[in-house]
Amino acid sequence: MLYDEVIQLMRNIQDDFNQFISIESIGKTHENRDILMLTIDAGKVDDIAKFGEPQPKNNSILLVGAHHSRELVSVQMPLYAILDLLHGLVHSDQEKTVLLKKNKYLVIPFINTDGSYTIYEQYMKTGELILKRKNNDRRFEFEQGLECPLAEQGVDINRNYGVDFGNDAGPCDESFPGPHPFSEPETKAMRGLLYRLQKEIKFVYNFHSYGPMFIWPYNGEKTNTLHEENPDAEMIFNEIWHEAEFPSTTLSGNAIQTVGYLSNGEANDYIMKEFNIPSVSPELANDDFFSGDFFLPYDFVTRSVLRDNLPWVLHTFKKLAGEIDIDPLDDATYSVKDNSTISVSLNVKNIGLQDWNLGDEQFKLAVLDGQ
Repeated sequence: MLYDEVIQLMRNIQDDFNQFISIESIGKTHENRDILMLTIDAGKVDDIAKFGEPQPKNNSILLVGAHHSRELVSVQMPLYAILDLLHGLVHSDQEKTVLLKKNKYLVIPFINTDGSYTIYEQYMKTGELILKRKNNDRRFEFEQGLECPLAEQGVDINRNYGVDFGNDAGPCDESFPGPHPFSEPETKAMRGLLYRLQKEIKFVYNFHSYGPMFIWPYNGEKTNTLHEENPDAEMIFNEIWHEAEFPSTTLSGNAIQTVGYLSNGEANDYIMKEFNIPSVSPELANDDFFSGDFFLPYDFVTRSVLRDNLPWVLHTFKKLAGEIDIDPLDDATYSVKDNSTISVSLNVKNIGLQDWNLGDEQFKLAVLDGQ
């Protein structure tokens, strides 16, 4: 999907579900385009509220595409996931409806709006897709008297965040980070959004391609300090990795463990370090040979990549909605009094992403076949 198709789809989604979907601009790009975000907040809508009282909306997930504009499927994945939930709502799928009720979804299909527009513009002029990764900010190129080719112009906004910032790349290189952290309006907009909503955002996916890989912080470090600095986040990443279904060739870990190089000034490292919000950069692909490219050559390949990566995205939505683990204690005793009362000791653990006081929760035990 190219720029105009994405904008039209966002407008159509809003029109069809205007009771609980809104569009806002979180900021402007270097070329003064809006960076648009869909907000899906459906818990109080009549058709959804019948599934029980909505959870307080302090549990949101942020889905971001196209830090790198040529990674087209990174734009499609967050929209595909949201459309799957909305399709479930329309067709009375209780599981999908509950996920809409309990979670709030923030969707930014392309944070690199200018780069995405340039790919669309060039395609309309020439019929060809250019491998443009960065935004369109050429100030630093001009300061050095350079003339970069179109596909190599701009700043890599996924190297422009304020953790482990800096590399040796020049203005015409793909990973040029800009002169200092947050020199770019796109990263400033992300920073502003995160500060504004830091108390409600519980998880972030910054989608990329290609892989398949499930990449978590810290990506600017050769020796990862995640275990020491953010053990709870490490546990969450590993739970998703071990519990959910991924394409069989997917790799996991930080940048060194997956792509094999350091990613300084990267979004997830900043989100994790500054806000303590678990954040992952999935590199989208599947086991199909043709999925290993920025521009997927066939529609059936695109559909298969989206389909094969949806399970772990939905699994994350379920963890956000609330998930508990109930186990009998090692010394648990079961006693029956007067043929009607059962006493049992259980260990109840919150393994989801919601802030629950389990002491205030009520649980029901079902007796099956007299057991």
